[in-house]
Amino acid sequence: MLLLSALNFIPGCKKPDNLGEDIIVLEDDKLNILFTDTLTVTAYSVLEDSVSTSKLKYNLLGSHYDPVFGTTTASFYTQLRLSENNVNFGTNPVCDSVILTLRYTGFYGDTSAQQTIRAYEVDETMYPDSTYYSNDSLNLVPVEIGVQNVVFRPEDTIYYNNLPVESHLRFYLNKSFGEKIIAKSGQTELSDNENFQKFIKGIFVTADKAVNDGGYAYFDLMSPLSILSIYYHNDTDTLVYKFAINEFCSYFSTFNHYGYADADAGFRAQVIMGDTALGNQKLYIQSLGGVKTFFRFPTLKNLTKDGPIAVHNAQLLINVSQGSDMGFYQPVYGLAVVKLDSAGNKKFIEDYYEGSAFYGGDYHSTDKYYSFNINRYIQNIADGREKQYGLNLVAKGASIYGNRLVFDGPRSNGRKFRLKLTYTRVY
Repeated sequence: MLLLSALNFIPGCKKPDNLGEDIIVLEDDKLNILFTDTLTVTAYSVLEDSVSTSKLKYNLLGSHYDPVFGTTTASFYTQLRLSENNVNFGTNPVCDSVILTLRYTGFYGDTSAQQTIRAYEVDETMYPDSTYYSNDSLNLVPVEIGVQNVVFRPEDTIYYNNLPVESHLRFYLNKSFGEKIIAKSGQTELSDNENFQKFIKGIFVTADKAVNDGGYAYFDLMSPLSILSIYYHNDTDTLVYKFAINEFCSYFSTFNHYGYADADAGFRAQVIMGDTALGNQKLYIQSLGGVKTFFRFPTLKNLTKDGPIAVHNAQLLINVSQGSDMGFYQPVYGLAVVKLDSAGNKKFIEDYYEGSAFYGGDYHSTDKYYSFNINRYIQNIADGREKQYGLNLVAKGASIYGNRLVFDGPRSNGRKFRLKLTYTRVY
């Protein structure tokens, strides 16, 4: 405890200006405290396999072109449910309109960009208890049930009967879709949700590939505002029937990166073509099942060649590349460090369980960096208690936010990706 307290007051703990000096002996020689921030880091960016997207807090819709990462389109599938059993639309019902309402919760990109969104009927059973991923796809009825040019307006105030309501998108579907449902009035298909979801298995909502900046609208499908409404009249009245999207539905997001065909050439050379040496200069992370960064410390065991060490602090620093966050291209709000086992499975490092205040990972917007304390992980590797199979840097909220990150590599001329390590030799 005395040693740890003393570290808070030793001026030599501050990182020196000379980054080329390998090992620095701090002022208090009696404590034998050493510091380095030039430990070799091997790092490069690779494609993410996929991310789980079932029953998310938010679902994204839209297409966005990024000059580094290229174009990504976000879409979603969802089931619909009857709001009551044994639905009967009355005598001689006629569909007037069909409207899918989606409540906004945010936006990433250019809110002034016009986009074309389309809806299709799903032609494959969806299962609420199944887990779906960002690269999953379901069979569709090939003829669209709706198409509309929209400019997403998540901040607009909307009034209904002169009263303000939460901001939402109104997507007009083809009347033929409503007529298909109304034609089953009073029949088995509308008797209960089990039969209805055999009849209407779900809908898929997507966007045309962006030709300019574009962006992603964030929607809350669990909001009471997120519904499908059929407006109709019969021989006696004009009415509306509302189909719910709720926790009993299966719903999930999908993301299409188009193979990064229109991404930056340097990005493609590293991430797609596998030129890992380029990671020394620049590295990438992308949400939406996009890109992660692999890294490891190949010379870490050299620190123990003269005997074991006691790690006092191991701070990992990730610095945003200058100019990469301008305009719409805001960095991810947070990162996570996960370790790999011998089979390539991801696991949280021990430091994660110390709590976020210690572990770190949040974005510091003023100085444009992220940091982690990975003391326990480094100590375990140094002691030989576990083998080093490498680590991944991944985006937090990768299934529900559209942000990305470009950061300086471990040998760049910018603010290097590095480990700041303070330790003591144990004799």
